[in-house]
Amino acid sequence: MDKEKSGAGAPSGPPSNHAGARRTGGKSKPAMAPDHEAQLQVLLQELAANQAELQTSQEYARALTSALEATRLELQQTDDRLRQAQKMEAVGQLAGGMAHDYNNLLTSILGYSELLIDCLPEGDPLVRNVEGIIKAAERAAALTEQIQAFKSKQVRYPKIVHFNTLLADLDKMLRRLISDNIQLVQALEPSLGAVKADPNQLKQVVLNLAINARNMMPRGGKLIIETANTNLDEIYAGLHGGVQPGAYVMLAISDTGVGLDRAAQEHIFDPPPGSDHDAGQGLTSVYDLIKQSDGKIWVYSEPGKGSTFKVYLPRVDSATSVRVPAPPPRSIATARRTETVLVAEDNEDIRNLIVSALQAQGFIVLIAQDGAEAQQLGEAHAGAFHLLLTDVAMPHKNGNEVAEALLQLMPDLKVLYMSGYTDNTIIHHNLLHPGTAYLPKPFTLDALTLKIGELLDGASATGQ
Repeated sequence: MDKEKSGAGAPSGPPSNHAGARRTGGKSKPAMAPDHEAQLQVLLQELAANQAELQTSQEYARALTSALEATRLELQQTDDRLRQAQKMEAVGQLAGGMAHDYNNLLTSILGYSELLIDCLPEGDPLVRNVEGIIKAAERAAALTEQIQAFKSKQVRYPKIVHFNTLLADLDKMLRRLISDNIQLVQALEPSLGAVKADPNQLKQVVLNLAINARNMMPRGGKLIIETANTNLDEIYAGLHGGVQPGAYVMLAISDTGVGLDRAAQEHIFDPPPGSDHDAGQGLTSVYDLIKQSDGKIWVYSEPGKGSTFKVYLPRVDSATSVRVPAPPPRSIATARRTETVLVAEDNEDIRNLIVSALQAQGFIVLIAQDGAEAQQLGEAHAGAFHLLLTDVAMPHKNGNEVAEALLQLMPDLKVLYMSGYTDNTIIHHNLLHPGTAYLPKPFTLDALTLKIGELLDGASATGQ
């Protein structure tokens, strides 16, 4: 009995741990092994690196998308330009064909009109009406020349051309093209050299310049056409980009109209606002056609004193078509000069060139950038000086006014005028008296030195 009680009350298993569990509040978290913690850190670092790489890839994708869009827009613009060029080419071909047919019609109109006018007796009132038809037809012919130049890649047929002959062929048309109150004056060099160019394009150049001159003389005046042989040296080429030194034929077309200021001259050959550059209109067309023939065009103008357009085309041998080289410089005495020269020129480049050339020869040079400054320098200079070298047209005072003022103080003063106007234009403008010493621009330093030597050494002072 006692054994039974004692066996029943004895524990049947290992000691219970419940009391300890309660003290700790539940199950305890097992501690992480050191190698597992290191692996977790590596995984976190790789995750951060992958996120940064993903962000970089997204930025690259956005940049690539932007570049692709810009390329797409550029391709679209290129395609639009190509389509526009194709349209312009088609329009140009159409215009050229229409101009050809139109010229045939004009030929018939002109021919029958001339036959009709030959049949009318002198003094018949119908003569004036028929002449009006002829004049209108010839103006229309000049317009078709512009239409045929619509395409920038106009086919050219260069030939040996003598400008005097070409002008003789255009004489009748020119006289009818200009207004009745405009007088046509021609001064052509008898021994003029030949050029190689498309004669039809040269005719268009002459007609466009004549039309421009006519428009600059709303109240009438004189249209002066001149030709001459000339040489352009390295100095001129340096002042005018794109010019190759050598022998040239010059065509000058001048008017006695309203003239142009410097701002207008700077943009005289630009296409009119809102027009296509390939339209071949007016002075823009003239510039392009001269450039195609390896030539140069230069404008000289003063407000109220008309304008002169000078075209320079390379002179060639008529038999071989080979370009004529410039003649070698003439020998000039190398003796040092000691005279004093007052230079009055408002163009800075030309003024600096002249001053450098004269100083290199020993001249003492007084420098003025306009007429008023020239007169002040001359009047204030201590003692006499020997030569006034002055531009004809300058701001504030012109060359004539300066010379007249200084000649009153120094009657023995020599005066040499220079100008972009041609000799005949100077005379017709009454800017200088006949026989005055005159040097037309552009001139070579050789020509300048010889002319100054003639004046100072007492040689003939007739104008060139």
